[in-house]
Amino acid sequence: HSIFIQLLNLHALTNIYMKKINDWEDELTFEDTKSDNRDLIQFIRRLYSNWYWFALCALLGFSLAYLYLRYTNPTYTIKAKLLVSDDKKGGMVEPSALLDLSSLMGAKNSVDNEVEVLKTADLFREAVLAEKTYITYFNAGQVHNAPVMLAPIELQLLSNPDSIFDGISLKALLIDSKTVELSNADTSFRISYDRAFRLPSVGTVTLHKKEYPAAEGMTFGFSIVPVRKAVGSLAESLNIEVTNKNVSTIDLTLNHGIAQRGEQVLRTLIQKYIERNLHDKNAVADSTLSFINARLKFVTQELAGVENKISGYKKNARLADISEQSKILLHTSSEYSKSLAEAETQLAILDDISKYLKD
Repeated sequence: HSIFIQLLNLHALTNIYMKKINDWEDELTFEDTKSDNRDLIQFIRRLYSNWYWFALCALLGFSLAYLYLRYTNPTYTIKAKLLVSDDKKGGMVEPSALLDLSSLMGAKNSVDNEVEVLKTADLFREAVLAEKTYITYFNAGQVHNAPVMLAPIELQLLSNPDSIFDGISLKALLIDSKTVELSNADTSFRISYDRAFRLPSVGTVTLHKKEYPAAEGMTFGFSIVPVRKAVGSLAESLNIEVTNKNVSTIDLTLNHGIAQRGEQVLRTLIQKYIERNLHDKNAVADSTLSFINARLKFVTQELAGVENKISGYKKNARLADISEQSKILLHTSSEYSKSLAEAETQLAILDDISKYLKD
C-alpha cells in the first residue's frame, strides 16, 4: 500500500513537471514570434526610410531599358529547310538510274556530307560575291547608324573585290543632284555622281544616284569590308544542322539585321549550293558518258575486226553461210513433210476405195 501511494505521488510530480516544461515552451515560442515580428517591422521601416534609393534605381533601370530598345539595332532570325536526296533516310528517290549517272561511279548523297558542303568557305564566298554583302548601307544618326537595304546612292566597285585590303565607312551627305560629300573621322571630300574615284585600301569605285524618296540634306552612308571578313561574318551568323535524324532535311538559320536582306542572302546561298551540286553531277555524268563512248568505240572496232576475220575465213575456206543454209534446210524439210502428209492421205483414200470395190 505504501509503494502504491509513492507511485501515485511520483506520477503527480511527473505531470506537474511536464506541465511546467510545456508552459516554458509556450513562453519561448511566444517570445520568438514576438521577436520575429519586431525584426520584420524594423526591416520594413528601414526600407520605407530609404524609399528614394529604390525609386532612383527603378528610374535608372527603366531609362537604361528605354535607351537600349531605342538605339539597339534589332536582329531577325531567318529559317529555311533544304531537302537532300538520300535513300537511306527516306529522301527523294531518283526516278531512273539514267537520271543520275553518278550512281554508276558509286557516288551517293548523304545528309551529313551535304551539311559539310554547305559549311564550306568557298560556297559562302560565292554567295557573298553574288549579293555583294561586303558593301552595306546605313542611315546615319546622331547616336548610332541604322542599317538599311535601300539608299539613295549605290556604290559600284570597279576593281577586283579581292583588292579590298581594309574596311572603310563613309557618310554621304547629298549636296545637290550632281554632288555628294563623303566624310568620316579622318577625311572629307566631294565627288560627282557616275565618276570613278579611288578609295584607299579599297580600289576604284563609282557612286550612282538612285530613285529614292529622300530630300537633299539627308545623310546616308556605306561601309566596305574585305571579302574574307564578309565571309567570316556570314559563317558566324549562319547555323546549319540536322535537327531530325530520321529525315533527310537540313535546317538553315541566319541572323541578320535586315529581314528582307537576310532572306535574299539565304536564298542565294541555297541557289549556289544547288548550282554547285548540279555542276558536280554534270561533271560526273560527262566523265561517265565519255568513258562509255570510249569503251563502245573500242568494242565496236574489236567486233568489226572479228567480223572481218570471220568473213575472210569463210571466203578463203569457201564455206557457205551457216545461218542461211540452216534456213534453207528448215524450209525444205517443211515442204517435204507437207508433201508426205498429202501422199499418205491419198493412199488412205485409195485403200478405202479398193476395199469398197472388192466388197
